Amino acid sequence: MGQDRKKLQHHAHKVSLDDIEYIPIIKKMINGIASQLNNSHFSKSEVAPIKKTLKQYAKDLYVKAWIKNRLEEETVDEAREIGEEYFEYVYKYEEHPE
Repeated sequence: MGQDRKKLQHHAHKVSLDDIEYIPIIKKMINGIASQLNNSHFSKSEVAPIKKTLKQYAKDLYVKAWIKNRLEEETVDEAREIGEEYFEYVYKYEEHPE
């Protein structure tokens, strides 16, 4: 199952999905899962941590890739911070930061 969890990320890299395509897809998937759980009579207090966990997992994968592709002059910590901020911005606004 380990590789199955990363198939979307691998596909996005393979077909060169832009971040403003990839991250909103992740967001829509997470919201779709949450919606289905709500429709299946899970409480909001049960669904909220699932959404949070799924988002964090997606962000962790994204940031790992960001760090791997960081600029030579960036440290790992700098790249991690930038990657996290970028993910959060695109997740929220579904566009590149200006």
